[in-house]
Amino acid sequence: MSRITFKKALQTLDRDGVVERIVGKGSFVAAQLPALERLPSPEAALRSRRVRRSCIGFVLPAFSPAFEIGLLEGVEARTAELGLNLIVRRTHGRQNVEEQVIDSLMSSELVDGLIVFAVNGDYYNRSLLRLVLERAPLVLADRALNGIAACAVTTEHGEPRGSPRRAPGDHGTVLVHEVLASLGRLDGRTIACFDMPDLPFAPHDFLHVRQDERAMGRLAVDLLVAQVDDDAVPPVSTVPYVIVDPTTDR
Repeated sequence: MSRITFKKALQTLDRDGVVERIVGKGSFVAAQLPALERLPSPEAALRSRRVRRSCIGFVLPAFSPAFEIGLLEGVEARTAELGLNLIVRRTHGRQNVEEQVIDSLMSSELVDGLIVFAVNGDYYNRSLLRLVLERAPLVLADRALNGIAACAVTTEHGEPRGSPRRAPGDHGTVLVHEVLASLGRLDGRTIACFDMPDLPFAPHDFLHVRQDERAMGRLAVDLLVAQVDDDAVPPVSTVPYVIVDPTTDR
């Protein structure tokens, strides 16, 4: 039994009056037990828990218009449809902050599980690994952890974010365009990127891979809710992408 499951079991017993939880000492069998035959059956408790879903957490590096905003919109829309509350925390692209945020959310008992858009780095932070080992409800958005059995939602056939072979994002692509133009070496060259933001003031429109980040966010919520309900989920789920060529798609 994982620590998360054990904690939820104690919370249920405390709510039903079977145990008494004393801060700093632990949990003890109640001095006066309730009528046990009147307590809900395991099946009824499961149905009740599914109705009472409360809150999930979403941890992400930033609010970039190219990807993160769409992902957040998908998560927010799906949680609203399911009647869930949502706590969103940014890590500002720093792994030490990511670790602190995850620990804070999970220890607070405010959330039933986490969706994490992990920070790129040379190693996985300890908090993420701890959640995986404890089998806590967790969905990784946009990337899977190589060698780590954690539920993840990614773009179909996509490489993990941060791969050295990955095409530049929208801001890097604009910079490449300006450098080539200043050197007079732009003619005949095609510049490609990921996640070009759909903004009216974008200076250029490039050949790009458009990921369906909203669908990814919605699917992440469904996978997290399934884990909270102790349902089986696949290790990796994928969302299709499309190639947008501005020369033919206008």
